[in-house]
Amino acid sequence: MMCEGASLDDVRFHIHGLIEGSGWAVIPVEGNTPYRSWAYTVGLVQTFEHPELVVVGLDPLAAGRLLNSIGDAIRDGARLAAEEVILLGREHIHMAQVHACHFAAGTFAAWVDYYGALGPPRPDPQALELVLPGTAPRLNRPFPVFQSPHTRKKGNSPKKRRRR
Repeated sequence: MMCEGASLDDVRFHIHGLIEGSGWAVIPVEGNTPYRSWAYTVGLVQTFEHPELVVVGLDPLAAGRLLNSIGDAIRDGARLAAEEVILLGREHIHMAQVHACHFAAGTFAAWVDYYGALGPPRPDPQALELVLPGTAPRLNRPFPVFQSPHTRKKGNSPKKRRRR
C-alpha cells in the first residue's frame, strides 16, 4: 500500500479495519522472485489467541487465498500447532514454529508496527509457518532466511566432487 502512495497511518487504519471485520489482515511481501516472497497474518493472536501464520514462496494472491482459507478455519474454532500436518484440498501442509528473531528482524514488520502503534498491552509475537509440499521450513531458525535451496557452498560443485 505504501508503494502506492498511502501513508503509514493509512496502512495502519487499513490493517485495523481488516482485523475489525474478519479478525485478521494478510500482509504480502513481494520479493524479487517468488522464492523470496512471503505473506503473513496480523490479528490472529489478538482476536483468536492463535499464533499468526506465514507462508513463504507463493505469489501474493495465492498466499492470500491460503492464509485466508486457514484463517476462516481458525475463526470457526480450528487450532493449529507446530509439527502438525493439515490436509487442505489434496495438499498436506506442515506447521513449523517460527523462530522469535524474525519478529525483531523485519520479517513481520507490519505486525510489529501495528501493535507498536496501538501501545500496551501488545500480544506476544508468535507465528507458525505453513510449509508447503516439497519445501522445508524457512523461518524455524535464525538467519539466513531466503537463501535459495539451489545455492551451493564454494568447492562443492559436481565437477569438484568427481575429481576427489
